[in-house]
Amino acid sequence: EETAAPTEKETQAPTAAEDGEVTYGDADCDGDVDIMDVIAVNKDQLGSLKLTDKGVTNADVDRNGTLSFTDAVYILRSLVDLTKLPVETA
Repeated sequence: EETAAPTEKETQAPTAAEDGEVTYGDADCDGDVDIMDVIAVNKDQLGSLKLTDKGVTNADVDRNGTLSFTDAVYILRSLVDLTKLPVETA
């Protein structure tokens, strides 16, 4: 019995929105939240690096729908245990 070849959609990795998995703070999508994620967000904001859609979703730690330098500060604060991610905003 032959099976059909997977379509392009089936062979692509799911996006954060599709798989529901968000690793808050992991802007570079390497599985770790570290200083490199802070640097990646800052570079994205300065225009020298373009984060992936999943990276942007992961890095929007204040969950306001917009990536900003503020998100980088929250990620940095989380690295020294001053903030938990995602950030709870009132």
